[in-house]
Amino acid sequence: MDGPVQLTLATVGRNGTRIADQLIDHTSGLTVKTITSFAPHPDPDAVTNGDCVVAIVAEEVADAPTLYEEFRQSHPTHPLVMVTGTDEPAFIESLLDDEYGEYVYLPADDMPVGLISIRCKRLVEQTSMMC
Repeated sequence: MDGPVQLTLATVGRNGTRIADQLIDHTSGLTVKTITSFAPHPDPDAVTNGDCVVAIVAEEVADAPTLYEEFRQSHPTHPLVMVTGTDEPAFIESLLDDEYGEYVYLPADDMPVGLISIRCKRLVEQTSMMC
């Protein structure tokens, strides 16, 4: 893919918004095309505006596994990076098995911007080769 990856940044909760601000300030090859809310349900039009969705889910507000399943029901092949503190083994395994999905653990005191960027770019590249 030529040029920066255009992403849809989907946040849930106050912590998600704060982290989104950090990601926007440090995009490293990503262009934030759309910012939307991921809860209570992803906006079907907004989430497909970019090449990849980066969903930042603050656990105090929403259930990441449920949001992931709802997103996959309506967008089974759209690249999605779930950034969350959820460490539920079944959820992580489902993301690892999803050829269009990635999981990034969100520690309480850090924003893994570089890892999010790499995973998003890799998903978009893999997806474009599948088409």
